[in-house]
Amino acid sequence: EIDAYWLQRRISQTKDDLDAAAAQTLAQEVFKALQGDDPAACESRVVQLLGLDHFELAKELLKNRLKIVWVMKLRQAQDDAEVAAIEAEMRENPATASILAALHATRTSARDRQTAMERSIREEARKLRKAEGGESMDLDGEAGAAAVARAAAAAGAAAAGAAAAGAA
Repeated sequence: EIDAYWLQRRISQTKDDLDAAAAQTLAQEVFKALQGDDPAACESRVVQLLGLDHFELAKELLKNRLKIVWVMKLRQAQDDAEVAAIEAEMRENPATASILAALHATRTSARDRQTAMERSIREEARKLRKAEGGESMDLDGEAGAAAVARAAAAAGAAAAGAAAAGAA
Protein backbone atom coordinates (compact mmCIF):
# COMPACT_ATOMS: atom_id res chain seq x y z
CA GLU A 1 0.00 0.00 0.00
CA ILE A 2 1.26 3.41 -0.94
CA ASP A 3 1.56 5.95 1.85
CA ALA A 4 3.43 9.22 2.34
CA TYR A 5 6.80 7.42 2.72
CA TRP A 6 6.32 4.54 0.28
CA LEU A 7 8.75 5.90 -2.31
CA GLN A 8 11.48 6.46 0.27
CA ARG A 9 11.09 2.89 1.58
CA ARG A 10 11.07 1.46 -1.95
CA ILE A 11 14.26 3.34 -2.87
CA SER A 12 15.93 2.28 0.39
CA GLN A 13 15.09 -1.38 -0.33
CA THR A 14 16.62 -1.22 -3.79
CA LYS A 15 19.56 1.09 -3.17
CA ASP A 16 20.85 -0.39 0.07
CA ASP A 17 24.03 1.68 -0.10
CA LEU A 18 22.10 4.85 0.84
CA ASP A 19 21.65 6.13 4.38
CA ALA A 20 18.21 7.36 5.49
CA ALA A 21 18.89 11.04 4.73
CA ALA A 22 20.20 10.28 1.24
CA ALA A 23 17.22 7.98 0.55
CA GLN A 24 14.83 10.72 1.65
CA THR A 25 16.51 13.31 -0.57
CA LEU A 26 16.53 10.94 -3.54
CA ALA A 27 12.87 10.05 -2.94
CA GLN A 28 11.94 13.74 -2.96
CA GLU A 29 13.80 14.28 -6.23
CA VAL A 30 12.24 11.18 -7.83
CA PHE A 31 8.78 12.23 -6.61
CA LYS A 32 9.27 15.66 -8.17
CA ALA A 33 10.38 14.03 -11.43
CA LEU A 34 7.36 11.68 -11.45
CA GLN A 35 5.05 14.71 -11.26
CA GLY A 36 6.31 16.07 -14.57
CA ASP A 37 3.88 16.57 -17.46
CA ASP A 38 6.16 15.21 -20.20
CA PRO A 39 6.40 11.40 -19.92
CA ALA A 40 9.67 11.24 -21.90
CA ALA A 41 11.34 13.89 -19.74
CA CYS A 42 9.98 12.20 -16.63
CA GLU A 43 11.39 8.83 -17.72
CA SER A 44 14.76 10.33 -18.53
CA ARG A 45 14.99 12.15 -15.19
CA VAL A 46 13.94 9.13 -13.10
CA VAL A 47 16.48 6.88 -14.83
CA GLN A 48 19.14 9.57 -14.40
CA LEU A 49 18.37 9.87 -10.67
CA LEU A 50 18.25 6.13 -9.98
CA GLY A 51 20.96 5.09 -12.39
CA LEU A 52 20.92 2.31 -14.97
CA ASP A 53 21.78 -0.23 -12.26
CA HIS A 54 18.26 0.31 -10.91
CA PHE A 55 16.39 0.32 -14.21
CA GLU A 56 13.80 -2.21 -12.92
CA LEU A 57 12.84 0.17 -10.11
CA ALA A 58 12.62 3.03 -12.60
CA LYS A 59 10.34 0.92 -14.83
CA GLU A 60 8.09 0.07 -11.86
CA LEU A 61 7.84 3.72 -10.83
CA LEU A 62 7.15 4.94 -14.35
CA LYS A 63 4.56 2.24 -14.99
CA ASN A 64 2.66 3.24 -11.83
CA ARG A 65 3.53 6.94 -12.01
CA LEU A 66 0.03 8.41 -11.70
CA LYS A 67 -0.98 6.10 -8.89
CA ILE A 68 2.24 6.78 -6.95
CA VAL A 69 2.05 10.55 -7.39
CA TRP A 70 -1.61 11.02 -6.54
CA VAL A 71 -1.84 8.55 -3.68
CA MET A 72 1.32 10.02 -2.12
CA LYS A 73 -0.12 13.53 -2.54
CA LEU A 74 -3.25 12.40 -0.71
CA ARG A 75 -1.27 10.71 2.06
CA GLN A 76 0.97 13.76 2.51
CA ALA A 77 -2.00 16.15 2.77
CA GLN A 78 -1.95 18.07 6.04
CA ASP A 79 -5.69 18.54 6.56
CA ASP A 80 -9.16 17.69 5.24
CA ALA A 81 -9.28 20.82 3.07
CA GLU A 82 -6.08 19.80 1.30
CA VAL A 83 -7.38 16.25 0.81
CA ALA A 84 -10.62 17.65 -0.63
CA ALA A 85 -8.69 19.89 -3.04
CA ILE A 86 -6.52 16.99 -4.23
CA GLU A 87 -9.57 14.73 -4.65
CA ALA A 88 -11.37 17.46 -6.64
CA GLU A 89 -8.35 17.76 -8.92
CA MET A 90 -8.26 13.98 -9.33
CA ARG A 91 -11.95 13.86 -10.32
CA GLU A 92 -11.25 16.19 -13.27
CA ASN A 93 -9.00 13.67 -15.07
CA PRO A 94 -10.39 10.24 -16.06
CA ALA A 95 -7.05 8.52 -15.34
CA THR A 96 -6.79 9.90 -11.82
CA ALA A 97 -10.55 9.64 -11.20
CA SER A 98 -10.24 5.85 -11.54
CA ILE A 99 -7.43 5.85 -8.96
CA LEU A 100 -9.61 7.86 -6.58
CA ALA A 101 -12.57 5.51 -7.15
CA ALA A 102 -10.36 2.50 -6.37
CA LEU A 103 -9.15 4.16 -3.14
CA HIS A 104 -12.71 4.88 -2.04
CA ALA A 105 -13.80 1.33 -2.92
CA THR A 106 -10.95 -0.07 -0.82
CA ARG A 107 -11.98 2.07 2.16
CA THR A 108 -15.63 1.09 1.75
CA SER A 109 -14.92 -2.61 1.43
CA ALA A 110 -12.63 -2.50 4.50
CA ARG A 111 -15.41 -0.82 6.48
CA ASP A 112 -17.91 -3.42 5.20
CA ARG A 113 -15.56 -6.25 6.22
CA GLN A 114 -15.17 -4.77 9.70
CA THR A 115 -18.95 -4.43 10.12
CA ALA A 116 -19.48 -8.00 8.97
CA MET A 117 -16.73 -9.19 11.34
CA GLU A 118 -18.38 -7.38 14.27
CA ARG A 119 -21.73 -8.94 13.39
CA SER A 120 -20.12 -12.37 13.15
CA ILE A 121 -18.38 -11.97 16.53
CA ARG A 122 -21.64 -10.91 18.21
CA GLU A 123 -23.48 -13.88 16.72
CA GLU A 124 -20.75 -16.30 17.76
CA ALA A 125 -20.78 -14.91 21.31
CA ARG A 126 -24.57 -15.31 21.47
CA LYS A 127 -24.28 -18.93 20.27
CA LEU A 128 -21.61 -19.69 22.87
CA ARG A 129 -23.67 -18.19 25.70
CA LYS A 130 -26.75 -20.08 24.55
CA ALA A 131 -24.83 -23.37 24.26
CA GLU A 132 -23.39 -22.93 27.75
CA GLY A 133 -26.74 -21.81 29.15
CA GLY A 134 -24.66 -18.81 29.95
CA GLU A 135 -25.21 -15.61 31.65
CA SER A 136 -27.06 -12.80 29.97
CA MET A 137 -24.43 -10.38 28.77
CA ASP A 138 -25.62 -7.51 26.62
CA LEU A 139 -23.26 -7.37 23.64
CA ASP A 140 -25.09 -4.37 22.29
CA GLY A 141 -24.28 -2.35 25.42
CA GLU A 142 -21.21 -0.21 25.97
CA ALA A 143 -18.99 -2.95 27.44
CA GLY A 144 -20.07 -5.42 24.76
CA ALA A 145 -19.46 -2.91 22.00
CA ALA A 146 -15.96 -2.24 23.35
CA ALA A 147 -15.21 -5.98 23.44
CA VAL A 148 -16.53 -6.44 19.92
CA ALA A 149 -14.54 -3.43 18.70
CA ARG A 150 -11.32 -4.85 20.21
CA ALA A 151 -11.91 -8.24 18.60
CA ALA A 152 -12.82 -6.63 15.27
CA ALA A 153 -9.75 -4.39 15.39
CA ALA A 154 -7.53 -7.41 15.96
CA ALA A 155 -9.22 -9.29 13.12
CA GLY A 156 -9.09 -6.19 10.90
CA ALA A 157 -5.37 -5.74 11.56
CA ALA A 158 -4.77 -9.35 10.57
CA ALA A 159 -6.86 -8.88 7.41
CA ALA A 160 -5.06 -5.63 6.55
CA GLY A 161 -1.70 -7.35 6.99
CA ALA A 162 -2.81 -10.12 4.67
CA ALA A 163 -4.13 -7.61 2.13
CA ALA A 164 -0.88 -5.61 2.28
CA ALA A 165 1.13 -8.78 1.76
CA GLY A 166 -1.04 -9.62 -1.22
CA ALA A 167 -0.63 -6.12 -2.70
CA ALA A 168 3.17 -6.23 -2.40
